[in-house]
This record gives sequence, structure tokens and C-alpha cells, in this order.
Amino acid sequence: MSKEPLVLYHKNGPVVTVTLNRPEKLNAITHEFHHELNSALRKFNADPETYIVVLNANGRAFCAGRDIAAQAQSSRPVTHDLDPETTQFGVIPVEKLVITSCRGHAIGVGGYMAMYGDIRVVSDTFHFALMELPTAMLGPYWLGQAEGLPRAVAFRLAVGDRFTTEELKHWGLVTEVVPDAELESATQRWVDYLLSLPRQHLLETKRLMKEIGYQYSRETYKKEMDVRAHLDALNDTREAALAFVEKRKPKFTGS
Repeated sequence: MSKEPLVLYHKNGPVVTVTLNRPEKLNAITHEFHHELNSALRKFNADPETYIVVLNANGRAFCAGRDIAAQAQSSRPVTHDLDPETTQFGVIPVEKLVITSCRGHAIGVGGYMAMYGDIRVVSDTFHFALMELPTAMLGPYWLGQAEGLPRAVAFRLAVGDRFTTEELKHWGLVTEVVPDAELESATQRWVDYLLSLPRQHLLETKRLMKEIGYQYSRETYKKEMDVRAHLDALNDTREAALAFVEKRKPKFTGS
């Protein structure tokens, strides 16, 4: 019996749908899962016929973050074998148009992927938190600049505070919040709207917006990886993963 793919890829003319497909684990990300996702996005990038990708997920959660249980069982650091093209949003760069369509939990890397959309449609079941720091990973230091947020708001997100859908809409972190039963139809409405616009004008507008916006450079990436390697080696990093598996509060020592 063949193994179910972790990522599904469906092409419909100029539109591709990439679906996270590990619903039994709330689409928690493993190294294998991450590589399959980036492979799907590379396939989309390379196809000249397509220019819109919808990133969604099967099941009741968009993505519950990294698989901390798998992390606890592994002797490898979380950043081991990470795709070197990975952006701060947890996926490789996509120069074409991205719509993220999310319900349920979007935690940690799942939250970053949800924010990678040029259009971000979420249901009223959406639960969003960037939980890296509370689980002994580097917090999203870049978020305020990338999203144009006041420092106090960015710091709340960076330390893992949970935001309601109303707060997310207020601060421009999502495009639209809809009843859960309407998520797919609302997503399709945005697809249809983008398809109604002139393709090259749309792509050039995104390109120039990106050029004048926050730049996650290779130099920044290298600095970040050096910091992550240092943090990965700390006892607190291991303790956070073990505490998660053992369903207890972690006992951090600062070492």
C-alpha cells in the first residue's frame, strides 16, 4: 500500500493548489514534510503556465507548527538539513502570487506560512500564535519590520502571545475573516478576482512591492543560522521538547 503524500499538488490552468496533508498530526511539520512542501513550491515556481498558488490544508488545523514530539526523539538539531533557500516565513521564495487559506491552528511555522500569503483568508476557527520562544526556539525578531507593526505589537507576537482574529484583522495580518463554512468559497472569490486582473501588471506590482519592502538577505540568514545553532545546543532547547512530550511545564535554567 502506497504512502499518502504529505503535500498534495493540484493544477487547474494558471492556478495551483498546494495542500498540507498530515491531518492526523494537525499538519505538524517534520523535515520530510518541509522538503515535500518546498518541492511543491519549486514545481509551481518553475511552471510558466501558472501564477497563482493557494496554500491550504486538510483537516481541522492549517499547521500546528514543528513536530516537537519528533524533535524530542531526534538527536539532530531542528535546523539540521534545513533547505538553505528557506525564508523567514518557513518556505522558499515564491515570486508569483500566494493565497493562504487557513482554518484551525496556525502555530509557529504554521503561523509564518499563513502570513506568507499576499492574500490571507482565514475562518473564524483560526487560532494563531508564534510559539517559537515559549518552546525554546528563536523568536521572530524580524516580524515588526516585515509586517509594518508597532514595536509593542510585534513584541507580543514574538514572545508567543495569542491574537484573536479581530486583532489579526485590526493589525492587517489577515485579509479577511469568514465563517468556517465559507472559507473555500471566500478563497475562490479572491482567486477569481486575481484572475480578472492583468497578469503581468499584477506580478510586476508584487515584485516592486517586495523590492522596496523588508529584505531577508543571505547575510541575515547566515547570522540567524549561527544564533540558531548556538540555541539548539542549549539544555533549555532539549528541555522544552521533553516537557512537551511529557505534558508538563518546562523547567528552564538559562543554560
